[in-house]
Amino acid sequence: MAQQRKTVARSKMHGGLQRDSRAVSQEMAHRFAAEYLIDLNATQAYKRAKGEDVKDNTAATMGSLLLRNAKVQALVQAGARRQQATAELSAVRVLEELRRLAFFDVADFFDNMGRLKALKDIAPAARAVIAGIEVARANLDRTDGKRSSEWLHKIKLSPKVNALEMLAKHFKLLDRAGENENGMDWDKYLAAVNRARQKLVADKADKAKKGR
Repeated sequence: MAQQRKTVARSKMHGGLQRDSRAVSQEMAHRFAAEYLIDLNATQAYKRAKGEDVKDNTAATMGSLLLRNAKVQALVQAGARRQQATAELSAVRVLEELRRLAFFDVADFFDNMGRLKALKDIAPAARAVIAGIEVARANLDRTDGKRSSEWLHKIKLSPKVNALEMLAKHFKLLDRAGENENGMDWDKYLAAVNRARQKLVADKADKAKKGR
């Protein structure tokens, strides 16, 4: 009998949550969708959207139910599309960044005298491949205990091989190499890379025309 009362109580509770989910207000739907898009954690999103102390179990249940709500799903999908557009996370954009990493010229970082350029003078396309920068005071003569007035600037560049490998996998250029390392047709590989570069340029130009 006691077990039946518990089952009925539990059923009523979840029934109420389901009704709340279906009848979620416009304000709550917008608030939950916005919070969910921050970290894609339904439990935490519900807690933040509710704005009050909520038990983890309740938040997890309500968050899951809200994610199944058609109104919330539409808001989350629309928000995700806006995020993607804002961040320009398109296939063309990703491939363009990989192209920069794979085909950068180290000479872009130095002037005609062989000196490292100031960061502001390095072209944006070249700056995109910088993985880290270190600035330290130089001490060419450690015997006098004095600090040098000169500074050392070190830049760490992203590995070209990784980007090349990702591009090769994207264009399925490593299929044969995976089966027979010595059987790869490098002329075909380079021709395919060149076609990929031309396509990226064409896609970028087409995108610029559409944006006018």
